[in-house]
Amino acid sequence: MNPINPSICRPQADRWVAIRPKPLQSMQSMQSKSIRKPAE
Repeated sequence: MNPINPSICRPQADRWVAIRPKPLQSMQSMQSKSIRKPAE
């Protein structure tokens, strides 16, 4: 984290999330999908 230029760190973090999502986020997304689409 760079407190001097957070705007530069922000896009990088977004890219990392898009490329390699965090375990919590992936778990939440899976849970939300199962809840939204229980049939699948």
